[in-house]
Order: sequence, then structure tokens, then C-alpha cells
Amino acid sequence: MNHSQNSKTKRQKDREMVYQLEGRPGLSTAVPLGLQHVLAMFTSNLAPILIIASVCGLSGADTVIMVQCAMFVSGLTTFVQLYPIKLGKNRQIGANLPIVMGTSFAFVPTASAIGAASGIGAVLGGCLAGSMIEVLMGFFYKYIRRFFPPLVVGCTLVTIGVNLLDVGVDYFAGGSGAEDYGSIQNLSVAFFVLLIVVLLQRFGKGLLKILPFLSVWSQDMSSLTFSEW
Repeated sequence: MNHSQNSKTKRQKDREMVYQLEGRPGLSTAVPLGLQHVLAMFTSNLAPILIIASVCGLSGADTVIMVQCAMFVSGLTTFVQLYPIKLGKNRQIGANLPIVMGTSFAFVPTASAIGAASGIGAVLGGCLAGSMIEVLMGFFYKYIRRFFPPLVVGCTLVTIGVNLLDVGVDYFAGGSGAEDYGSIQNLSVAFFVLLIVVLLQRFGKGLLKILPFLSVWSQDMSSLTFSEW
């Protein structure tokens, strides 16, 4: 009985370490959570690029170059977040935290509108100019933070989500331009995966509860056998 209680306590502590700043969970917890993080990062890092490239009418070769650049910069900036660059005693570039950096859906609606009207050059130019402003704001954020209360931030996030609803619906139905767009097969797979995610979040315990992303493996993966690698 004591052995069982001790094992349970050890497992519980292992799960709690996931949410601690200096937590070091065991491999049985770290490996699946790390795999989920990589899969989620990889997908979310690719999707904005593919959406904008499609809107701008880029060729396959140009799209591949954009994806490669996004992945390279994502890895570089993530490394800086993990191992900050010290700038004196009280300043540094990077949070010293395992924060995965990458492309963001927050700018997809704006970038898509610019790209459709003026092309990819205008999108990249706007990103360059906007990044400079964002860097400057970072130095003065503590002075302007009071202008961004939780209500303002929350409304902004809701607006971003609403603007991206059509993108989610397109992927739910099989992807924009797919020949079987909106087919019963696509919708069935999407709803089945959604159901698995909800059930894991609602009734899952321990590791299963914090691994909802891995539920996408429940869909039919047989098409990978016939893919051209």
C-alpha cells in the first residue's frame, strides 16, 4: 500500500513539474510532451506561410524558400530565448525560457490583404518596418503597459480568432482548393479528431489530459503510404 502511494505521489510530482519554471520531469513525461510541442510548433509555423503564399500567388519554389527561412529563423530565435544574449548587468535579449518562436496567425489577415493587393514584396516590406517599431516599443513597454489592460488584450485576441475562422473552416473541410472539399470523409475525420480532443480534455487524466494534440493520430494515416517523399 505504501509502495503504491509512493508511486502515485512520484507520478503526481512528475506531472506538476511540467508547470514549474525549473521543473525537470522524467523521460516518460518529457518525451511525449516534447513531441506534442514540436508537432504543434511545426504545423503552426507552416500554416501562416502557406496561407500568405497562396494569397500572393507564389510558385512552389518560392513557397519552399519562405518555409525554409521561417524554420531557420524560428530555430535561431528559439535558441536565443533559451540562451539569452547578455547586454550589461540588467539587460538581455531572450527570456531564458523554453519559448518556441515562429510565425504568427495574428498578422495573417493583414498580410493577406496587403499581399492580395500589392504582392509579397509589400508584405515583406511591411513586416520589416513593423518589426522595427515593435523593437522600439519593447524598450518603452513598461511605460505604455497601462494602456493595454486585460480587457484590451482579450478583445484583440478574440478579433484575431474571429478573423481566422474561415481559415479553420477551410482546413476542416479538407483545405481550400481541394477536389473533395467539404466531403463526408473530410468532415467525418475532422469531427472525429475534434471529439477525441474534447473527450481527452474532459475525461482524460494525467498525461492523457495534457496530450490533446496527439489525438490527430487517431485519424486515417494510410495516405502517408502513398505519398511521394
